[in-house]
Parts: sequence; C-alpha cells; structure tokens
Amino acid sequence: MAIYFYLCPVTIRTMMENEIQTEAQIDIQNETQPEVKNTTCLNCGTEFEGDFCPKCGQSAKTGRFTLKFIWENLIAAIFGSYGGIWFTLKNMFTRPGKMMVEILDGKRRSYFSPFPMLLFILTLFILVYSFTGSHDYIQKAETVVEASKNGDNQVTYVVQKTMYDALNFYNNHYTLCYLLTLPLLAFTARVCYGKQNRKRYNWAEYIIILVYASVFIILYRILVSLVYLASPDVSYKMKLMLPLVIIIVLTACFGKAMGFGIGKTFLRSVLTFALYFLMIISLGFTALAIITICQTGI
Repeated sequence: MAIYFYLCPVTIRTMMENEIQTEAQIDIQNETQPEVKNTTCLNCGTEFEGDFCPKCGQSAKTGRFTLKFIWENLIAAIFGSYGGIWFTLKNMFTRPGKMMVEILDGKRRSYFSPFPMLLFILTLFILVYSFTGSHDYIQKAETVVEASKNGDNQVTYVVQKTMYDALNFYNNHYTLCYLLTLPLLAFTARVCYGKQNRKRYNWAEYIIILVYASVFIILYRILVSLVYLASPDVSYKMKLMLPLVIIIVLTACFGKAMGFGIGKTFLRSVLTFALYFLMIISLGFTALAIITICQTGI
C-alpha cells in the first residue's frame, strides 16, 4: 500500500493526504470537545445550550433551594462589592452626591435598588424602635389624655384625644405614613431647587434621590433609638437635631445633581424642608379642626 501510495500521480496523492489530515482533525476534535447537552429553562421552558437562558437570562444551574444558597445570597446582598447593601451604604456616606449623579445617568447595577433598600432599613428601624422603649412618649401622651377626659372642657379633651390618635397611628404605621408623604417632599424639592432642574429631572428622579436620602435619615433615627438605651436625655437632644440632620442630608444628596455650590444647595434644602414641614402642619391642623367640629358639633 505504501509503494502504491508513492507511485500514484501527485494529484491523487495530495487528495489522499488531505483526507487523512481531515479525518485526524475530526478525531482530535471529538476527543477534546465535551459533549454539549441541551438544558430546559425552569423559568420559561426554553431549550438552550450554555450557562444562561437566552430568553429570560436564568442560570442553567438553577436547582432547589438549600441552606447554602440562602446563606450565600444573604451575604452577597448585604456585603457584596457589586450591588450589595454594604457597598451602597459605603458610597452613600463617602460620596453621596456623585453616587446620585451616577444613578441618574444610568449606572445602577453597582448599587442596591432604592425601594428594597428603603423597606429593609424601615423594617430595621421598626424593630429597633419597638424593642428599645424609645416610644414611651406615646404612653405619657395617653396619660395626659385620660387625665383630661373627666374635665369640664370637652373641646380640649377632643383635641387632645384626636392628636393622640394621630400620633399613635403614625407610630404604628410609620412606613405607610412616610411613603404617602414622600411625593409631598418631592413636590417641595422640585419647587425649591429651581426651574432649570425641574426641566432636567422628572418627578421619578427626584423621588429616587429622596429615597436614598431617606435611608440616611432613618439610620439616624435608629441611632437615636439605640442611644436611648444608654441615655434618654441625650436621645431626646438628638431628636431635636433631626431637622438639621434632614437639611444636611438633602444638601449632600442633591448637591452635585442640582449643580449648585454647597452654600446655595444648603439654603435651598432649608427652604425645601421648611415648606414640607409647613404643608404637613397645615394638613394636620385642617384634619384636626374637621374632626373636632364633627365630634363636638361646634
């Protein structure tokens, strides 16, 4: 066979050499390449090859929930260096203005989503607030109301009782009350930070900045509740500083996005909070007056 191979014409010999090389390459590929198996996506039912579903993006390795899976996801959500709560909080404290600009410009995968983060911090605040006893002022208010119940002035009792009920509702439904008043704060921010910025940013973008700013404020309230365990007097003084803390947080979060200097942003933040506070007080007293008139028949 070898003699015939070298005696045959050049063309035939070349064809045979190419055929032998092709067969050898096929054998090598079959040995080196692993067999690719089709996977059926558990989420949408699409059959595909590879690590992720081309239709919905779910991983091909998705399986049953395990304790290891829960632990790894919890650690990643809190301490992850890419989109975790800790990474987001670190940037909020070190460069809040730049972080807001990046989020509004579309760089969002690096940060934890605003509303899940707000709800997580609110839940943490409610737990701390409930177990530290820092809400004992409500019990004191109830004592005052009960003392005036048997008094001669029925109008005073109705006013005090209505204010106590409102305070108690706010305490028991803090998250709901906060979320309902968030658009009102967004309105005052849009008014006070200028016409140019109202054109640059829409309502939703203002709310996103305020949600991240709210995380700051609620963390401060958690700190106030924890301090109450050591010193109720210091905790009370920290509560009195809350308006100033809110103004500083608004200044830090809105500064770079609004394009103002620190001084100008601070003044506009003061106006934002003042207008918001006046609107809340006005709505509260209006509701109080209506309830008092209905219950006393004045």
